[in-house]
Amino acid sequence: MTSNRMLLGTQKGLLTLEYRRNGWDMIREDFLGEPVPYAATDPRTGDVWAALDHGHWGVKLNRSKDAGASWQEVHAPAYPEGAEFADGEAATARYLWVIAPGHGDEPQRLYIGTEPGGLFVSSDGGTPG
Repeated sequence: MTSNRMLLGTQKGLLTLEYRRNGWDMIREDFLGEPVPYAATDPRTGDVWAALDHGHWGVKLNRSKDAGASWQEVHAPAYPEGAEFADGEAATARYLWVIAPGHGDEPQRLYIGTEPGGLFVSSDGGTPG
């Protein structure tokens, strides 16, 4: 599938660009003023995912089922309560750095990489629990 859209995460929001006859045109601006380190479109469903980095408020994960016309916040990956990276250092996802859909034969699989190093897997398409 060839796409004529590009998602561009910036320190001040998410830009959606579309390639048209004379080049790239910006067609949407979302999450204005909020850092968006990563965004991706799931080619299996068309869902658009955006990771937000609020610093003070922590990481947020949003999904759009209508190409960005509306967004729903979903539960961001979190380590189990009591998990530690080192003695006395609580395991906390401080940054979402990649969102990757599963293979075509895994219609609900979604992978999210975090910092510090973690890989979270959703088998229900990121459905809020």
